[in-house]
This record gives sequence, C-alpha cells and structure tokens, in this order.
Amino acid sequence: MSQKIEAAGLAVNGMQMRWDAPEFKIGAFTNPDPKIRRQAIELTKRGIDAGREFGASLMTLWMGQDGFDYCFQADYKKIWEDAVSAVREVAEYAPDVDISIEYKPNEPRAYSIFPNVTTCLLAVEEAGCANLGITLDFAHVLFANEIPAFAAAMVARRSRLMGLDLNDGWGKRDDGLMVASVNPRADAGIPLADAA
Repeated sequence: MSQKIEAAGLAVNGMQMRWDAPEFKIGAFTNPDPKIRRQAIELTKRGIDAGREFGASLMTLWMGQDGFDYCFQADYKKIWEDAVSAVREVAEYAPDVDISIEYKPNEPRAYSIFPNVTTCLLAVEEAGCANLGITLDFAHVLFANEIPAFAAAMVARRSRLMGLDLNDGWGKRDDGLMVASVNPRADAGIPLADAA
C-alpha cells in the first residue's frame, strides 16, 4: 500500500484511531472492563506502528465512545484517570510520533470525556508528554459552542495545535459538511461563504 501511495505522489502524514467495534460501545479508554481498556490501548499502539510503516508522524485520537450517557452512570474521577492514563501510555509508547486528542461534545455518547478545548488542555497537562497535543475539528469546535480562533489561541498558550480538520456545521451537532458550505452566497460574482 505504501508503494502505491508513493507512486501516486502522495504521502501519509498521520492517521486517526477510532474505536467503533461493538466491544468499545461503552468506552475504549474509559470502558469499565479493564480487559477492554487494555485491548483499546494495544490496538492504538498497533495503529501507531502501522502509521510508522506509511511514514506517518501523527496519530489522532478521536475518543467518541469514551464518556457516559446519563448522570451518575460512571465514576467520573475514575474514567478521567483511565482516559488520561491511557493517553499517556500511548504517548510514552511512541515518543517519535505526535499524539493528538480530537475533542467533540457528544456523539455517540451523550457526554464525551473530552468535550471541549479546556478539558483537552487539562488532559494534555496531566498526561505530561511532550509529544501530546490537540486537533481542532472546526465543526466540533462550533458544536462545543466555542469560537474556533479563540480555541486555537488557548491551545497555543498551553499545548500544541497538531491538527485542524476543516469542515463546517450548524453548531448543534456534527454535521460534517464541506468547508464553507453553511450560508454560501455570491457577492459581485465572487463566491463567498460564512461559517455558522
């Protein structure tokens, strides 16, 4: 595969982990079953190794399954510690690879463990790894009711901005729309767009 990518004149700069398999339905890094948590961590390490084979120097963690669905469903202190510990272990496993957390307020879980820039900054600080940072997904930032430029400025103050997913959305869910597809208009023959 890497030869085909190279032959096409392309390069892989990074990969993203998603834990969509049924066993991770109630969490990957925050799953109440320690065996499932271990499986998620080891799968992530294998993903990093696969990325290295393609020359990737970035692994983005989208932890959509990590969180809870209703109040008092989880021991919040424990799932926070489990999530930060897992992220730290992954980052320590691959000091030569940048590990980036991409946050989202919810979906598929009702409440994500890392729902906004502030909690991500706290997680990065607590993990304490030089190769750890944050990816801003534009639609997720809007979904979190944040101002994208301000979120980026906060990341720059305390961490490293490792990725920027450019897409668009209406702000109340993860629409995943094309960049500048919300509120398009034409002005004097020049196409313009405003992001919601």
